[in-house]
Amino acid sequence: MTARRWLVAAGVALAGALETAWLSVRWLGEGHMPCAGSARFDCAALFLASGTTPLGLPLVVWGHFGYASATLLAVAAVWLEGSWSGRARAAFHAVAIGMALFSLFLVARMVALRAFCPWCALSAALSLALGAIAAADIAKRGRMAHAAAGAGLAAAMVALTLTTGGHKPLPPAGDPQRLEAIARHLTASGARFYGVWWCTACREQKELFGAAAADLPYVECSRSSPDSVDSYPTWEIAGWRTVGALSPDSLAKLSGFER
Repeated sequence: MTARRWLVAAGVALAGALETAWLSVRWLGEGHMPCAGSARFDCAALFLASGTTPLGLPLVVWGHFGYASATLLAVAAVWLEGSWSGRARAAFHAVAIGMALFSLFLVARMVALRAFCPWCALSAALSLALGAIAAADIAKRGRMAHAAAGAGLAAAMVALTLTTGGHKPLPPAGDPQRLEAIARHLTASGARFYGVWWCTACREQKELFGAAAADLPYVECSRSSPDSVDSYPTWEIAGWRTVGALSPDSLAKLSGFER
């Protein structure tokens, strides 16, 4: 691979490092994501789902480490000479292939959760671009062992994510059609479900409704909260407020749902 292509690889990796650094700051420091609480985009569902904190670290932090490593390795492959350049190239191949394969796993999870996050999609695109660059160089040089190392790295990361990734979602509390009917009734009746995307109880409240959570009258309060709402989740039903996650049956009773 020519020096120009290595610099392109370094540029792609640097873009990923900057994106994941920004997301890490928003996640760890400011308490919200750019598209949290959106009807169309739901980063929160992905950032808070099961398997998003391997060894207690958010995936965006792991992603930043991967992109930063790939950036340094791509630059080293150009600047270093002799065996050191070859080692940097081999390490880049493994990291890039591993990141690309792991990104495919994360995209599959995004599809399964039915929650689209544009920042996650961008990160996946950058990882796949790095993987394609590495794969082309591997094919040209016949270094299939580097690809195998990348596959092993991806498999280790998947295993780590599945075994130490944190929160396990609650199963829906009832028949999906009834849950959908209750959620729509709550919205039609003027009820409000105030929450913040990082709130564990808010997440569990949504999980009790399963796919019908999309029909709940949810109000995201991470940026601005209504007067007198300072605990989450807070339900407001017929002028009456209560704090805490409630079962769908309790919400049905409070809101006058009769079906």
